[in-house]
Amino acid sequence: MPDNMRNTLILQLLLALGVALLWQVKADLPTALAGLYGGLMVVVNSLWQWRSMRRAEALDDEDVQANMGLLYRYAIQRFVIAVALFALGLFVLTLDPMALLSGFIAGQLSLLFGSNNKRL
Repeated sequence: MPDNMRNTLILQLLLALGVALLWQVKADLPTALAGLYGGLMVVVNSLWQWRSMRRAEALDDEDVQANMGLLYRYAIQRFVIAVALFALGLFVLTLDPMALLSGFIAGQLSLLFGSNNKRL
């Protein structure tokens, strides 16, 4: 795993734990676990992206149109995973929506602030 991906995952995990800790202080353990779940959703999505990119690089195919189709398919898969994890957390596990969303947002912000692209 590349160092920048490892650093991003570590930052996502730390932010997820931080959100869970804040919810533990503000509310209770089930709410804290909902915040942790939201942050871990981003970690799962990042791992899926890393896996997809490795598979796309392994093809090294000359057919640009096929490669673009593959990348679009992987993006749709990541979207479906995110929606499924939201549905699982909100409707099956009945987690606190605000805590879950705050963990998810914190994890997404780690992608923005943890990137090596400093042209913001």
